[in-house]
Amino acid sequence: MATCAQWKLEPRERYTEGFAGVKTRKPLLVIGNTYDSATSIKSARNISETLEGSVLLEHGGFGHATIQHPSLCTARAIQNFFRNGTLPEHGTLCDPVAPPFTFAVSGPTWQALFPELGFELPGGNSSQSSRIQRRGRTEDVLMKVGRRPNGPFW
Repeated sequence: MATCAQWKLEPRERYTEGFAGVKTRKPLLVIGNTYDSATSIKSARNISETLEGSVLLEHGGFGHATIQHPSLCTARAIQNFFRNGTLPEHGTLCDPVAPPFTFAVSGPTWQALFPELGFELPGGNSSQSSRIQRRGRTEDVLMKVGRRPNGPFW
């Protein structure tokens, strides 16, 4: 069962119509992995075709989570979408920066792509930097990705 199904929140809105030609307030970016064993690229195409104005970005990665297989192309598409609502061209295929499973042993990591996206990891002995090193995770840094002084979305 999905964790979100257990949340005790009242939705601000609820969709009760059919699922053919769904119109969203703003166009959506749908991302699907080419070689996803849990949710096929065919399913991602079906969802994108159902949501009017949406675009499917095909991430040429393996496995179920795009974040497990770094791609500068995918990162830029996500960044552009959240910064200013720009969608990639239909039929865009983003290749990862390394073959499958290489990232787990020798990189590159998403953090290695940050400078090319205009971000820097915190340096020095700041408390934020030490939290990242101590936990061995990147949540503190990733929480800031795509944020702008006037808000995170367009």
